[in-house]
Amino acid sequence: MPNYISRPIRELVTLNWVFTSKLDRFDKYSVQVEMTKDQVPAFSSLGVKINPARDGSDKFVCNLSRKPANSKGIPKSVTVVDKAGMPLKEIVANGSKGYVIIEEYDYEHPTTKKMTHGCNLIGIQVTELVKYEMQEPVFDVVGTMSDNKEQTKDLF
Repeated sequence: MPNYISRPIRELVTLNWVFTSKLDRFDKYSVQVEMTKDQVPAFSSLGVKINPARDGSDKFVCNLSRKPANSKGIPKSVTVVDKAGMPLKEIVANGSKGYVIIEEYDYEHPTTKKMTHGCNLIGIQVTELVKYEMQEPVFDVVGTMSDNKEQTKDLF
């Protein structure tokens, strides 16, 4: 049985792609953490995979996630609070600032049978909120493909 240790990472980071009110495309709660080179050791010491940011800047990123239920099927979520520690109701947009809390654990890998290290995202404290605002749709609603056979036949 894994031994779990909760640990706040005391580094103010930029939060991107925050999925805490719904699941991401991998059916997990997740956040992409953007950090400076000086902040990398705080995350890499926990076994978190860190990559250079793709935008050509001198930043680094890592993805933290958590499954919506544990191995026993018990639902789990990610706690999101504001700087006063109160539950945050707004959707967190890219560029928000804050802190993350992870849960570390060691476990035996099911295939290799070797001991390995993992972590789960368990909380986010947002200190500078950028509110997510829904954008207007780019396309007009034009009906179903069957309604537009004549208009779309040259596209395929």
